[in-house]
Amino acid sequence: MFLPSSRGRDDEICSRKESIKLITYTHASDVDARASLGTNERTNERVMSARERPRRAIALVLALVSIVVFSALSVLAVVPTVDGLPRLNDETFERETQSSTGQTTGTWVVLFERGPSARSARARRALTEARDELLESGAVAASVDAEESPETFDRFRLVVKTTPSVVVLRSGRAYVREVTSEDDGTSLERFARLTYAEEGAEHDIPPPLTFIQKKFARVTTRIAVSIVRLYARTDALGHTLTKDYRAVSRAWSRGGYKAARDVLSKAMETSSSEYGLLFMLIGGVFVVTAGILAVVTFPTDSLNQAKKTKTE
Repeated sequence: MFLPSSRGRDDEICSRKESIKLITYTHASDVDARASLGTNERTNERVMSARERPRRAIALVLALVSIVVFSALSVLAVVPTVDGLPRLNDETFERETQSSTGQTTGTWVVLFERGPSARSARARRALTEARDELLESGAVAASVDAEESPETFDRFRLVVKTTPSVVVLRSGRAYVREVTSEDDGTSLERFARLTYAEEGAEHDIPPPLTFIQKKFARVTTRIAVSIVRLYARTDALGHTLTKDYRAVSRAWSRGGYKAARDVLSKAMETSSSEYGLLFMLIGGVFVVTAGILAVVTFPTDSLNQAKKTKTE
């Protein structure tokens, strides 16, 4: 049997050792390359992260600014302003002031007024003058009108008894006093910040109205406003008729029937709304009179029976 020589075995052993060294070197190179690649990837990630941080910060700031601007625009859209003061109404009063739910929005100084008048306008201007100083001290100035917000006025009917009046809503209490012609921004600011407990009448903040109370407040307010407006129109009608009667009388005495008719026609054209109301009133009187006469003279069964008996 043929056996390999000693030299051949040595060559084979050396060849195997070289192969093992080559495989080991290759594996080590692969490990080093992978480690180097991982290090490069981590380095790249750190660089990208460092670059992204300012961008993320800018995006966050822009998002916050957008939210603030949107909120401010939403508030301005929901709460209008009159003479620089936010005008609250039945829908926004409790939501903004949170007077019966803890007042987390801070102290509110609310001007209660009733319709357009010189006193209300003067009080609004005075509170507008104090608005910025009150805001710096943590108080928000606003106004509310009785004709626009009947529910709120009915809610505060035991607190606000005269208008215009300023009400300080503070720590669950209401401090109210009437605004006079001598008040200005300084006096209202002093009352709202310092002397509200001494000068104002203290009350519990009334709770929001129930559904039935809200409807009743709106109906009664509409009736009251209608009566006031009707009185104002009838008063204007009385003055117009008195003035036109004198003018027609003078024209009659100077130029007779034709002159008086021309003066009356011109007066009716000038004061068409007043004479329209006059004709409506006359028509209403005729309708009511005709209805009463119809009810009184309407034949009844007893009357018919009496007539039949009398005939027999």
